[in-house]
Formats: sequence, C-alpha cells, structure tokens
Amino acid sequence: MMNTFIESKNEFFAAQFEEHKIEVYAKKYNLTVEEAESISSEGLILHDSEFLRFVIDVVQQMYLHEPIDTTFMSMATGVSKSVFDHLHTTEDIEALRSIIDATVGIMQFSKMALDYFGISYFITIEGNASSMYPLGDGYYYFQCA
Repeated sequence: MMNTFIESKNEFFAAQFEEHKIEVYAKKYNLTVEEAESISSEGLILHDSEFLRFVIDVVQQMYLHEPIDTTFMSMATGVSKSVFDHLHTTEDIEALRSIIDATVGIMQFSKMALDYFGISYFITIEGNASSMYPLGDGYYYFQCA
C-alpha cells in the first residue's frame, strides 16, 4: 500500500515538473502554454538537475552503434584502452557494463562522462539534438533534428 502511494506521489510530481518545464519555455519565448506544448514537442526540455539521470540512462543502455570513446573509458575505469577497443569490436556490452560496475560504478562513471563530454553529447546520442537553448533558471531546450 505504501509503495503505491509513493509511486502515485512521484508520478504527480513528475507530471508537475513536466508542466513547469513547458511554462518556463512559454515564458522565455512569450508563448501561450498551448503554443509552447506543440513547439517544444519537437525537442526536449531538461533542467540541469536532470542531466545526470539522463546520462545514467544513456550509459546503462550502452549504445554500441555510436562511437565509444575507449580512451575515456580507460581513463575513467583504469582498465587498458586495448581491452575496451576489443570489447567494442566484439560488441560485448555485458563485459563493458561489468568493468564499469567493478571499477567505479555506473553513478561515478556517468558523472565523469557528463563532466568530460557535456550534456549535448548525450542528448545527441539519444535524440539527435541539433541545438541547445538556455531558458533560464537551469532549464535548457534541446531542438531535435
């Protein structure tokens, strides 16, 4: 029963947060909320507090169709670059995840990746963002191509 209440509460706050993002976008560009909803649906609005969670999601999915920076992976984990080159060539996602988990963990790895690459890199992997626009108060709009 308690979990259901917490889940409902979290869903409510998530919905409120999404509505607030649209309001910030509307205010920035002097639009109505309805206009902002239709225009912003062509992209992604994130608050900087969401960046790490977004990066964690992308890292956990390990997009191997995208180039993997084996130099960064080696630097972040302390494991030889040649190991990552081999795993990337063989597309062994589980081994890549295992190394990250066994060395620095997904959270720390994602923090380092966000600092190293910046959020635009991960938005591009996820949705082909072509431009990033600051909306103010820590909010950003990523226009997707």
